[in-house]
Amino acid sequence: RTMLFREEVLRLLEDLEVAWPPSAYNVISKNCCHFSDELCRRLGVGPIPSWLLNLSNTGKAVKAVGNAVCCRAPAVATGAMVVVCRSKSLT
Repeated sequence: RTMLFREEVLRLLEDLEVAWPPSAYNVISKNCCHFSDELCRRLGVGPIPSWLLNLSNTGKAVKAVGNAVCCRAPAVATGAMVVVCRSKSLT
């Protein structure tokens, strides 16, 4: 239970609306779990349970190292299949 007054909560929500615009949403690094965690902390009720953030933290780790993406493409001259690999960063 928060110790903030109603007006303080409304002001907090207005601040969060500016800090968390829909255009800034990122499924790995700025999602609904991160928003909920920040809201709870700013309400003074503590963080959300850490297990709720574990999946996105795992996603951040994968993003940090990158991801090898392999594609099969036909070789134009011979018609044979070749494998083309490139490093791709997850966004």
